[in-house]
Amino acid sequence: MIEKHLDSNRIAPILQNRLKIGADTLSNFIAKMQSETTLFRQTGGCHGCAIYAKNGKLLTLMEDIGRHNAIDKAIGDLIAKKHPLKNVILCSTGRLTGDTVLKAVRAEIPIVASVSTAIDSGIRLADVYGTTLIGFVRKNRMNIYTHPFRIV
Repeated sequence: MIEKHLDSNRIAPILQNRLKIGADTLSNFIAKMQSETTLFRQTGGCHGCAIYAKNGKLLTLMEDIGRHNAIDKAIGDLIAKKHPLKNVILCSTGRLTGDTVLKAVRAEIPIVASVSTAIDSGIRLADVYGTTLIGFVRKNRMNIYTHPFRIV
């Protein structure tokens, strides 16, 4: 089980993080990510990951053939730039699995969203550690799986 790889000290910081964004803002983040993932548009076979500041600034955008790699590259880029991760929004094109959510939990990223679905292991992990997890983000709708207080 993934949870045994995390210590309980990760729970409080994410749950206490009161970052909030509007649903329309989140939809715009996803749309912008999709419009700027050029490899996906050219090949149809790559994944993208974008990380945004609350104010809408695109902090990083990475693509890779693997959804895990795209997320690793985006988080790693911000770590290399010494940019804090506690008040950012991670957007992905891939499924929200336990492994992908684990990356955000370890980075203490409070909001994770995707154009794709969340699976049970991702939902359970996000719920336990306080991450707001959102899937199937489209123009006027989204599925908020955990901790909906951050989406207004």
